[in-house]
Amino acid sequence: MTGKLRASMTHIQGPLSSFAMLIVLSAGFTLAAPEFLTENNISNVLRQASPLLIASLGQMLVILVAGIDISTGALVAFASVGGAVAAVSGGAAAGVAATVGLAALAGTVSGLAVSVFQVQAVIATIGMLGAARGLALLISDGQPIGNLPPGFLDLANSYLLGIPAPVILAAAVTMLVAGWLLLTPSGRALFAIGGSADAARAAGIHVRLHRTIAYGAAGALAGLAAVIYTGRAASGQPTFGVGLEIETIAAVVLGGTALGGGRATVAGTAFGAIIVAVLSNGMELAGISPYIERVVLGFALIVIVFIDLTRRRILENIRNRQIAMANR
Repeated sequence: MTGKLRASMTHIQGPLSSFAMLIVLSAGFTLAAPEFLTENNISNVLRQASPLLIASLGQMLVILVAGIDISTGALVAFASVGGAVAAVSGGAAAGVAATVGLAALAGTVSGLAVSVFQVQAVIATIGMLGAARGLALLISDGQPIGNLPPGFLDLANSYLLGIPAPVILAAAVTMLVAGWLLLTPSGRALFAIGGSADAARAAGIHVRLHRTIAYGAAGALAGLAAVIYTGRAASGQPTFGVGLEIETIAAVVLGGTALGGGRATVAGTAFGAIIVAVLSNGMELAGISPYIERVVLGFALIVIVFIDLTRRRILENIRNRQIAMANR
């Protein structure tokens, strides 16, 4: 098997595996709760998955460059209350711009800490988690911020041709991210950086700049998800996003993105986000405690990472043997 064919198979394998998992889960929940497969419930699942998918695409970008973002949920809370304040005082457009902009700024700060000051990604984003959550509580005084203008709520609650607006938005963002990664030099540079930062640097890629862009884009996507969460609750809340980082990492890894960087699939991430939403919705319909969902996600994450690491070790051993045989 040639290197290109092996890479193509690996790229397809993630989405196919996550799609198969989604089918099996859906079949199981349909047997446990027949109302799972109704049109109304499918719409609910897609609405629930939409902001998670948007935030997960940001997490995917960071993981693609061999990083990780532990602050996703806190950025959603910070952007939510900051955007709500802006919306109350300046209108819907100002609120949306502030929500996305604040999260993008916070993500860029994390990116600079990682790329310029060489702070480990886990440490930098844990620090941002604490700062963003603290700012969310400080701005809101620990209370929801309501009285939002109707225009701000429309993005989360309106429909277009019978399709929920968040679903349309999530689909549009998914296509934009896929186009960026596959069709632009800066998008392809992220794959190169994740594969080998030294090789990317030798090829003339500005590694620090592109890493910072990845974190900034992840922040902006978390802010866009915050717009949906805020509109759905009709208030900015400092408690938004608790546990969201686990859900986004699980969605990304379930979709076939390598935690070590260099490999990511947008389609797989989309299926992964829907799987997380299906787990939550299906367990609720089946009368299973919602707390079990986090347990399942946690163990699934461990198992998938273990399988991925084992697969990479096997492939590395095969390559080493091929090189040794070629040098004889």
